[in-house]
Amino acid sequence: MNVLHRCDVRACINPDHLFLGTHADNMRDLREKQRQRARLDHAALDDIRSATGSVHEIAARHGVSYGLVCKIRHEHRSPDRRSKTDKLLETMEQLQSTLQEVLRAISVQKAA
Repeated sequence: MNVLHRCDVRACINPDHLFLGTHADNMRDLREKQRQRARLDHAALDDIRSATGSVHEIAARHGVSYGLVCKIRHEHRSPDRRSKTDKLLETMEQLQSTLQEVLRAISVQKAA
């Protein structure tokens, strides 16, 4: 069970505004109160970063808040957009290659 909040005011501490519900209840409450965050793909992020016009116009065009547009436009943009998993796999492959080279060198030394 989850503890859900009726008024959705973050600073509210009134216990009368709390109620119990399942995860499904929480997700339904989120949708009904339209508190879902928009999911933006890389193309939409690029469009927001390069868009002209007011922040409010850009936000309306993408169906997000103007605060999110400001955050996206001012965040640090990494040129490397690979996932952490892809980066980890690449590092592991490099380590495996290095280890194979070391093992080959060891076997050559033993054979000599």
